Amino acid sequence: MDELLREIAAEKEQISQTLTALEEALNRQKRTIVELAAIATFLHNFYNGIENLLKRVLQFKKVSIPDS
Repeated sequence: MDELLREIAAEKEQISQTLTALEEALNRQKRTIVELAAIATFLHNFYNGIENLLKRVLQFKKVSIPDS
């Protein structure tokens, strides 16, 4: 259980950093293709972070997760 809590804390920290970077990118006045690509990447990273949290909890609970 301690390992799960450490993994969750680390993932939450990564998600928090991603959301901070996303907010900074969204607040820019002028968005070039680079900023738009960064925004897309931050959204993707956020989604993956949430997905990773769910996977870890389900694995801990020994719930079968289909491969995708």
